[in-house]
Order: sequence, then C-alpha cells, then structure tokens
Amino acid sequence: HTKLPVSVKTRIGIDHDTVQEWMEVLMEAKPAVISLHGRTLKQMYSGSADWGAIALAAEVVHKYGGHILGNGDVGSVDSAWRMAHSYGVDGVLIGRAAEGNPAVFNSQIINSQILKLESEKEQRLAWMVEHARVYEKIFKDAYPPSPDGLRRGTRQEYSFLPVRKHLAWYCKGFPGAVDLRARLMMTNSADEVEKIVEEMN
Repeated sequence: HTKLPVSVKTRIGIDHDTVQEWMEVLMEAKPAVISLHGRTLKQMYSGSADWGAIALAAEVVHKYGGHILGNGDVGSVDSAWRMAHSYGVDGVLIGRAAEGNPAVFNSQIINSQILKLESEKEQRLAWMVEHARVYEKIFKDAYPPSPDGLRRGTRQEYSFLPVRKHLAWYCKGFPGAVDLRARLMMTNSADEVEKIVEEMN
C-alpha cells in the first residue's frame, strides 16, 4: 500500500475491445486517474483510435467517481479540446504528434520569435538544439560525472544517450534525415548537436 497517487496507462484491450469489463476491474483498485489509448495492444499504432470505446470507458470510470484521460490520434490542442468535449473524458494526452514538434501544445506559438525563422526545418532544428541544451542542464546538475571524469551511463551519472532518440524526431521528413539521425545518435553533448546543425546550414 502507498499514500502516493497511483495512475494506470492502458489500452482498450489486448486483441479486441474489452473496455467495459477492463474499466470495472481497474476501478476496484481506485486509481487516481486512468489514461486510456483507443487502440488494442495488437493494433499497436495501426488503424484508428476508437474514441467510441474511450467514451464508454469514461462513463464507467465516472460512475465510480474516477478520472480518465483519452489518448490516440490527437494531433493538436484544438483536436484535444474537441475530443475532451465530445467524448466525456477529463483530459487528453498528446503523444506521437509532439515528438519533434513542441509547437503542438501551443496554438499561439505562431507568434513566437522562433517561428519567424525562414523554414519549418530551421525551426525544428532550433528546437532540437534547445531541447539538447535543456536536457543537458537538468541532468548534468542532477548526475555529475564520476570523480575520474568518466561517464559510464549508470543511473547515478549523467549520460547524453537517453535524449538522442528524442532529438532524432525533429528530423522527421527532412531531406537527408537518415544521415542526420545517424550523426545525432553519436552525439554526447548539446555542443555536438549544435555543431551538426551549423554544418547543415
């Protein structure tokens, strides 16, 4: 037992929709919130998210006084609002649409200075460098290198490796993206990321 709030992130079923029964079982445990993706485990990311199943789940969860977040095929703040109001969920998660595209969370970001750059490619590369710098600042402070200066990648020591895959998302759809991703996967600092971007320009 714990006094900490516990949430559950799950899908509508394994190979078919079992959402009604599954939500009933989960609500017996009284989770703080349930996050429900509108596809089965078997579907992975194929097909479309079943928001009808999510709406049914919301009815069950609310009957128990619980809270539920919907997830699946949400590509903008506007669509998140529509889903929340149309399907009775308490909130909406944005997943893959946010990878390499932080603007997805801010409908007003078009007015920000970073979007005044000449192209979407330049914008995303600028965000990528900023992402690398923020990651480095946060985790270097929390996990300094070992006394001998080596960074072995243990849980207690800073490592740049976990952020590499996230940086690669910023390159999606670019000409030469395969080569750029390969180079990013070899980086060990934000400075190295910035150097690669400068070489591209």
